Amino acid sequence: MSGQTIDEILKEMIQAQGGKAAIEKIKDMTITGTIEVPQQELSVSFTQYKKEPDKRRIEMKVMGRVQVQGFDGKTAWELNPQTEKAVEIPGEDATDIKRGSLALGWMLNPKKYGISLVFKGRKKIDGKYYLVLDQAYSDGGKVTLYVDPETYLTFMIKSKMLDEMMVEVETETFLSDYKSIKGYIMAHKMISYLRGKEYMRIIYKKVKLNTRLRDHLFMMQN
Repeated sequence: MSGQTIDEILKEMIQAQGGKAAIEKIKDMTITGTIEVPQQELSVSFTQYKKEPDKRRIEMKVMGRVQVQGFDGKTAWELNPQTEKAVEIPGEDATDIKRGSLALGWMLNPKKYGISLVFKGRKKIDGKYYLVLDQAYSDGGKVTLYVDPETYLTFMIKSKMLDEMMVEVETETFLSDYKSIKGYIMAHKMISYLRGKEYMRIIYKKVKLNTRLRDHLFMMQN
């Protein structure tokens, strides 16, 4: 395994997701599900709209009110809950939203999307070895992928975030419940841990592909 190159690993990961043809067929995606925050005993329903290559809109229902964020390919925005007007999101939050709007098929051509990957060998977790890939973005962000060498699906993602005290901390997100949606394989459950404790659980309940989402859905409008 240690003799593998990053290109060889990416090729296997693309195949594990259903292959190049299945990925390229996806023009848009609509996901409905829940976000659970155990420590706050909070469960939020959401709908996420994604249009290739770089548009995204998320609607979350929190305590009876709908919160909306979007990215139109250039600008990250959200609806102000008091004025119900769209405002631009600044700084690191905007960077996170832009990164989350990245093309589903970025692995087909990482350089095109400003992504570089380095294979760091293998690491043993709970008695099993995983392939470790350092992934860097052009905006300076970095994450580490842990890939199952048997399935070539991502098992875990390590990243960093700011906690409530604005201190940078490492998070671990475990991906599971992989399902095929018209030939495209994707995780339907993501559980994130902070300081060893579960702090967020995202569950996809329904995924629809290619429903011809229009660009205006993602635009910053008032």
